Amino acid sequence: MSKKAYIFSQLFRDVRMNSGLSQWIVSVKAGTHLSNVNQIEAGHQEPRVHVAVRLVAACDVDLNSFFSKLTEEMKLCTSSERISPYLFESLKEDMFSRTPEPHEVSGYGELLRYCRLQRGVSQKRIAKNIHYDLRSLQRVEKGEQEPLVTTAVKLVAAIDVPPGQFFEQLWFFLSRIG
Repeated sequence: MSKKAYIFSQLFRDVRMNSGLSQWIVSVKAGTHLSNVNQIEAGHQEPRVHVAVRLVAACDVDLNSFFSKLTEEMKLCTSSERISPYLFESLKEDMFSRTPEPHEVSGYGELLRYCRLQRGVSQKRIAKNIHYDLRSLQRVEKGEQEPLVTTAVKLVAAIDVPPGQFFEQLWFFLSRIG
């Protein structure tokens, strides 16, 4: 496992332990298996982005703070400015007005694409800057592929959107669709 994935594991473990919740309680609240939580905390497994967001949210901690700290620990540079809330309003209306196709991994890719377009950054530039396969990025944005959490954070940082705020918005969407 990469050093960046290990950073997520340690940060998540600290948050869970500070919350006073057991791995079992967190797994139930997040809708995942206890063995997944155990493997993630041990640093043997890196979760996909949606599972990671649900796990952190299950610990009843501030997602903005958690993902901002993760970004800092991963030594990624992003803008420190907050994005105006109106930026996400039209996206929320669009995301909640349709039912996702069965093959779509909804939420992350759609939000990433929206923010990338708002920032005027090309897919090619992102892929090149973080050494990520362009076709994989295209599949992520279409909702056909879900990245691991550290890759998801790198993609968000590459479009210069504050990761904490991005993941708060993602949780807002995920909590609405279940």
